[in-house]
Amino acid sequence: MIAETRKAWAGALAAVITGTLGYYFNVPAEILVPLGSVITGAVVYFVSNRERA
Repeated sequence: MIAETRKAWAGALAAVITGTLGYYFNVPAEILVPLGSVITGAVVYFVSNRERA
């Protein structure tokens, strides 16, 4: 249960940071949405792998 919560918080935080930086640097949505998905997925993947080790 705690592991899922950590993954959810890490993913949400990565999405918010990516969106905020994209807005700040005026990145078009066509680039920001796929990039944000990749970054959020990578963060969740690394958080879940760290908990298994």
